[in-house]
Amino acid sequence: MRQRRLTVVITLLCCVQFHVRFCHEVEDGISRSHFPEGFLFGTSTSSYQIEGAPFEDGRGLSNWDVFSHTPGKIKNDENGDIADDHYHRYLEDIELISSLGVNVYRFSISWTRILPRGIYGDINPSGIMFYNKIIDNLLLRGIEPFVTIHHYDLPQELEERYGGWISPLIQKDFVRFAEICFKSFGDRVKYWITMNEPNLVGELAYKLGIYSPGHCSPPFGNCYNGNSDVEPLIVIHNMLLSHAKAVELYRKYFQVRGKRIKGHDGSLISKPHMLTQAKQGGTIGIVAFTFMYEALRDEECDKQAVNRALAFATAWVLDPLYPAEMRSILGSQLPVFTPKEKSLIKGSLDFIGINHYGTLYAKDCSLSACSPEADHPISGFVETSGTRDGIPIGDQTGMEKFFVVPRGMEKIVDYMKIRYHNMPMYITENGYSSLLKPDVTKHDLLQDLERIEFHKAYLSALIRAIRKGADVRGYIIWSLLDNFEWTSGYDTRFGLYYVDRHTLERIPKLSVQWFSSFLNNTISFMESFGDRVKYWTTINEPSLIVDFAYMRGSYPPGHCSPPFGNCYTGNSDVEPLIAMHNMLLSHAKAVELYRKHFQAKQGGTIGIVAYTIMYEPLRDENVIDKLVLDPLVFGEYPAEMRSILGNQLPVFSPKEKSLIKGSLDFIGINHYGILYAKDCSLSACSPEANHPISGFVETSGTRDGIAIGDQTGMTTLFVVPRGMEKIVDYIKIRYHNMPMYITENGA
Repeated sequence: MRQRRLTVVITLLCCVQFHVRFCHEVEDGISRSHFPEGFLFGTSTSSYQIEGAPFEDGRGLSNWDVFSHTPGKIKNDENGDIADDHYHRYLEDIELISSLGVNVYRFSISWTRILPRGIYGDINPSGIMFYNKIIDNLLLRGIEPFVTIHHYDLPQELEERYGGWISPLIQKDFVRFAEICFKSFGDRVKYWITMNEPNLVGELAYKLGIYSPGHCSPPFGNCYNGNSDVEPLIVIHNMLLSHAKAVELYRKYFQVRGKRIKGHDGSLISKPHMLTQAKQGGTIGIVAFTFMYEALRDEECDKQAVNRALAFATAWVLDPLYPAEMRSILGSQLPVFTPKEKSLIKGSLDFIGINHYGTLYAKDCSLSACSPEADHPISGFVETSGTRDGIPIGDQTGMEKFFVVPRGMEKIVDYMKIRYHNMPMYITENGYSSLLKPDVTKHDLLQDLERIEFHKAYLSALIRAIRKGADVRGYIIWSLLDNFEWTSGYDTRFGLYYVDRHTLERIPKLSVQWFSSFLNNTISFMESFGDRVKYWTTINEPSLIVDFAYMRGSYPPGHCSPPFGNCYTGNSDVEPLIAMHNMLLSHAKAVELYRKHFQAKQGGTIGIVAYTIMYEPLRDENVIDKLVLDPLVFGEYPAEMRSILGNQLPVFSPKEKSLIKGSLDFIGINHYGILYAKDCSLSACSPEANHPISGFVETSGTRDGIAIGDQTGMTTLFVVPRGMEKIVDYIKIRYHNMPMYITENGA
């Protein structure tokens, strides 16, 4: 019996606008496909920790500029004057973000870059311009900006005039800052965080005194000024009211579609010439720092201590009007919300941001002897520790209290789900800092296997919580880069990318390869099937996807704008260009990976499939296919497009050009027929054809009422066999007779 060999051609992404459910799991059984459709994966940073350039382009002096220059406050007396120099290298960093394959990037806005003197000065247009460039470049690469308005740094002038967060005056200042952010960036930002970790600000800045402005009192520390029993309560009270007032403003004037914007206090946007349509439709929340806690002893008092520890940390920020566990201990010491403030603050969240790094033991101090710090009402009469009987609760990391306890992720999400009625959640920070060793080498830091294992374990715990019904919608790694880690300076490293402190070169750690593989799953396909698959196509018909999905809106996700269609969202003149740009770069990066790691040993070939209609008689050209194939062969969009669209076309960076050029072993041709093409630059045409995005070309299957060929079951597909010969001739000449496969032809 004669055996026949079946040749398999696998298309990696048949329709890339869909969420693809990958079949092969990443190591240890966890893969991206296990997470809900639309789940966000990303990395995070904050302004002071990476930007540098403290006095460039009008930026004002911040509280952390002053604090970090105070001798003895920061390890090695380091500061954020240079940090990672992100202010000058933001395009390079965005390229790194894009190369990972993430769909979200969390960053913060420097208050002093936008309002150098707070409410006492003018808006700094250079600051607005800087963040506009970041946001636009992220969106160009298909990455959603997840923006934190306040991440610890604020104008020093506010500290000096009225004490910063100690004073209720800061509420007006913060809302002013938030208003400018909403007005300047909200048309493109759909995820807003008002504040990062108010609970940690209260503890580290006003109780322990180790963060700016360094307030504390014994037994918590010996600071120049402060009251550790009182000031944390006042500060968090002011932060919560500032948050609630910013949310009220956002919901009233920006979030809901179709309203007219008027400034909340007659400032900034209430002038007639600044009225705009509110069509932002984003969401807004707050981020809480969250340890999980476990009872030190198997006793009821320690189990109650766990509840108090969670209340005095997490629930202090998230409960509407202070948790009962706090009220029972602090009583009248707690600041009071007025009836109006109560209605304002209650329900002032669309989502909860969770920053989670580890788990600690909790011990009751109401019935047991504890340290002087723990035996205070402000501490909830709870003492926390990372060890029990000398044994750590988990593997140690580079941060003293951060232990690797993956089950804590599942537990803290369960706790949030129950306490807050399964409000949408995002893991806004989760990360690993390598254990500090005196003899550590650069090579050791780059081979960060522990970080990879950390994230795999925490993702596994997170998916367990999601499977039990938790509404978690994103996971964001801290951090993109090694950076200025506050009082720890630069020795503590959370980054996926190592930053050389002398040259500021970004060098990928091993975790970059893992995270990119996890996100893209391309490597998993090739590992799983590549020993037997010799023909790979990355994407099927990118030109058809942009035409139907982002110009006409007839394919998912259904984006368009008039005259091409009437969709709920979309821009038919812009989005097709962005979508195509991202697909071409995705293809090129997949090809680079295949050629680097698999092709030599597996012996296969890789290409892309273009949808090809041939045209007669006015233009014997195919603009759509050149849009797909020209960049992959020549490294640039076709001249015919550049002459019409000009600077509307997305730009390939030099690195992207070298990556994309020549990223084909063969061309796949899907061919079904021929159409007539009519010029619209000199002739009257339909509104759709008379657009730059259409190349000023109108196509039709008839001329003078006579069809170009026999009709088929598809209205624009006609039987014209000569078109096959012509399209193959065309591709042969234009692309130097590169190998071709007719990957689809039918009627």
